[in-house]
Amino acid sequence: MATYEEILNSLPFLSIDEIDSLRLVLTEEISNRIGDNSDVNSLISLGFDSFPDNGSLLPSISSGVLIALGQKIERSRFSHDCSFLKVGDGWCWDHPEKIDDEIRTGAGRFNGMRSVTLIPALEGMNFDQIVMKMRNGVHEVKAVNSFTIIDAKVVPTASRRSQAIKHR
Repeated sequence: MATYEEILNSLPFLSIDEIDSLRLVLTEEISNRIGDNSDVNSLISLGFDSFPDNGSLLPSISSGVLIALGQKIERSRFSHDCSFLKVGDGWCWDHPEKIDDEIRTGAGRFNGMRSVTLIPALEGMNFDQIVMKMRNGVHEVKAVNSFTIIDAKVVPTASRRSQAIKHR
């Protein structure tokens, strides 16, 4: 087996395709180790316990796992407010390295659904919190908050508010 130093010394001799393949293998290994070493039920509980009353669903990291909160609050039969995390080109619950995803529904003061999705928190990962409202079948983006994982912390990188973007 090659040592860490031997692997580092061989990098200049690898093609870009070989380095990219190595990156994919390392990312998968990190994801597997995080998933294997995490108490998934505790992380899901931590996520649901951290839902704020003000609706600001900030993602967090615990034990090397990104805890992505999402919710949809029904206002009427034809309207709702929602907020979910988009990682890369897709929603967090569709992420290929997703560890777990749990949805809970509620009634009364909280009428809608809440979700907690667990994804390995990899250094440099970028993701967006999309805040929308739906009225009469049309989703309107209210805000997009962007984040990057730096030094195992969720760091805000940009925040944009919009009333012009519509999505069905």
